Amino acid sequence: MGRVPRAQPKPNGLQCPGCLSEGTECQANETVSCLGPENHCVYFAGSITTGTRNYTYAVRGCATKNTCASKVGVYKLPGVFTDIVITSECSPAPTPSPKQST
Repeated sequence: MGRVPRAQPKPNGLQCPGCLSEGTECQANETVSCLGPENHCVYFAGSITTGTRNYTYAVRGCATKNTCASKVGVYKLPGVFTDIVITSECSPAPTPSPKQST
């Protein structure tokens, strides 16, 4: 019997600072490994309103170049949610420094 290859992207060797917060700021307290086509580091912060609920968020991590197209502004899906992005930063992921092979 043949095995079906997994479609999950593999780590690509790049890393970005990572964090997730329920506030509008988060300090990068960890490092996340980027997967597949993710070759940029992003920082997004803002608020999402859905129905009568409002959430603030801040997130840092890896993303694709297309994700970097998200700019500061208001994104709406009428009747579903409103996302107000107040911070949108994106930069190419730094090339990792050479590590000693084991």
